[in-house]
Amino acid sequence: MNHYKFGDLLTNFKCIRIDNTNYDKLKGLVKNVNLHLAFVLCNLIFSLSILLFLVSCRSSQLINSDWHITNDSTLALKPEIKVINDSLILFSLHSKRLKENESSYFPTSQDFLVEIYTEKNNLLWKSDKDMNYLQVITPIEPTQIGDLYTYSIEWDGIMDNGKKLPKGDYIVNLILPARPMQYPITTNFKW
Repeated sequence: MNHYKFGDLLTNFKCIRIDNTNYDKLKGLVKNVNLHLAFVLCNLIFSLSILLFLVSCRSSQLINSDWHITNDSTLALKPEIKVINDSLILFSLHSKRLKENESSYFPTSQDFLVEIYTEKNNLLWKSDKDMNYLQVITPIEPTQIGDLYTYSIEWDGIMDNGKKLPKGDYIVNLILPARPMQYPITTNFKW
């Protein structure tokens, strides 16, 4: 059986007379053209799906968006860092309740802590520096299984020494300062 390319259809179609002897040849030609069109369509759909995936993942403002399960398997945590402009960053930690945990709590009114380090592990900024918190026991949000809650802190880029953070790569710890154990996530970001 001869195999035809899509371009051969127009060239070869004029040469084929539809009679009993050429019927099988025409049938094979049409079948090959249909297979070729199906192949082209599959490739087009695959290419579009990859393009849509890349477009949905493209975000220079969003860093490290993977969910992490806590050691006690009660929460899933997802860090998010949004560089709003040259002088404002929003640090967020999304929390999803996976199972109940009545023994964990916040011992103070502080429910979220952010620490920024150099790549050599030198502390540059800590969100609770010079802060006072009420001594109050509060639950870790969300409290209902399946619910979501977001902890957030905005930062102006000024380090603990009073200077502006220079451009570069940094390490950030996003921490839920709970008791009896904290829930930390460490990730990198570019300023």
